Amino acid sequence: MTDTSKRVEISYPTILMIVGLVLFAVLSSNTIYLLCCLLTCFLMIALLWRNARPGILVFAMMLQWAQVICYVLWMNDLGIDVNRFSQHADAAIVMSCIGLLVMALTISLGLRSLAMPTLEQLQQQARLINEKKIMLL
Repeated sequence: MTDTSKRVEISYPTILMIVGLVLFAVLSSNTIYLLCCLLTCFLMIALLWRNARPGILVFAMMLQWAQVICYVLWMNDLGIDVNRFSQHADAAIVMSCIGLLVMALTISLGLRSLAMPTLEQLQQQARLINEKKIMLL
């Protein structure tokens, strides 16, 4: 009997990077918000990074996540609280992280129900492309 389960192996440099990021977050001035953003990043990658899934999904979600964490990193660099410029920035950060996780979960669950196309289907669709209409740069 063969084992069909997929085992995830994390390399030692990746573990060291994660520990370093968490240590940086703990030592920063806005610890809870930076940890919230890092946890969101790790969970989004865990939800979206799979074999045979388009990598653009991970890229698009991480781009949205970068917009959230940039404010936290900016406030850390200045050494001030996240609520300095806006009274509700803390709630906005947490709600943004929750929203990103909900979007990643929705995408992940939606992709589970889609069947992967066969090689023949991909080749058939590739034959439909008119090579004369492709513009080379």
